[in-house]
Amino acid sequence: MADLRLDDVWLSYAADEPAVLRGLSIDVADGEFYAMVGPSGSGKTSILKVLGGFLAPDAGRVLLDGSDVSGVPPERRDLGIVFQSYALFPHLTVGENVGFGLRMRGMRPREQRGEVARLLELVGLPGLQARYPDELSGGQQQRVALARALVTRPKALLLDEPLSALDRKIRQEMQGELRRIQREAGVTAIIVTHDQEEALALGDRLMVLDAGEVRQEGRPSWVYSHPRNRFVATFLGSANLLSGTVEAVEPSRIDLGGPIADGLALPDDARAGDRVTVCVRPERWRLAAVGEPRDAGVTLDATVRRVQLSGQVGEALLDSELGELAVTVLSSQVAELREGTSVRLHARPREIHVLDELESAASGAATAATGPAR
Repeated sequence: MADLRLDDVWLSYAADEPAVLRGLSIDVADGEFYAMVGPSGSGKTSILKVLGGFLAPDAGRVLLDGSDVSGVPPERRDLGIVFQSYALFPHLTVGENVGFGLRMRGMRPREQRGEVARLLELVGLPGLQARYPDELSGGQQQRVALARALVTRPKALLLDEPLSALDRKIRQEMQGELRRIQREAGVTAIIVTHDQEEALALGDRLMVLDAGEVRQEGRPSWVYSHPRNRFVATFLGSANLLSGTVEAVEPSRIDLGGPIADGLALPDDARAGDRVTVCVRPERWRLAAVGEPRDAGVTLDATVRRVQLSGQVGEALLDSELGELAVTVLSSQVAELREGTSVRLHARPREIHVLDELESAASGAATAATGPAR
């Protein structure tokens, strides 16, 4: 295993174009599964190409186990790579595909066969050495690509949208398999994806990228429940963003334009009069009885506009005194959200997050408070 670092990396594809990566620094720990997510054009694949040695940064360093490998060619970085297309050789058998790297290193055929068998066992494809890629399903081809990348025992594994070609059901199954294989192989792994659910499910640590810059980094559950800004809040899933004004700091009290949110954790530098944004994820709302006494947090009255059953949950759109709200409930509660009915919603303080972005009452300028990354 190995640790990987990018240190203040800048990258442009042309001198007259904006930088694709802007002073980017990341630090991936030994044995970690590090997930990078961001919209198209955010720089995700460029990061992998810099790490793999396929692109040279304009400035900054690439460190592998503490050694600067910025000028080292890809074949000497000892990294395994799985591409979005899998890039299997169609004229070679599964065994020949997996053992290709070993042959290039001059390993004797008998030893090759043992290593190939070991890797196919690891990825759940024992005994398929004689098959050809076109005789395999998409999920099986993805496992072969993983086995080929791991057979040379690389220091780290780079995964470029490896599950994007699979249908939803197989992709979800393969997420669990990727975690298992990475753990059993004992390899540091970095995955880039545009799929937010995939990044949240796979990463020990998650980095949200936009326009070549890190917008937030930390444990996936923390980043999801404590987004620093509107971009992270909305990119990682549906979010109800409510604007308000801080009336008091200790204990906290936020005026949402009529309804009050109290008992919430505020950014460290929040002051009375500051404009803030309150984030409530759709699944954090609880259906409360109309007339139920108000408790700390946020309580709103709303009318159901639309509700749709989606497997084990129901997705509803409600009209409230603060505008449109998205609410997710269990399928057993869908009957309580019939269109046109009035409901009361409540979210407790620990289920609500105030974004770090503040608008100071004194200056009117937007600021971002710094908070824990993990």
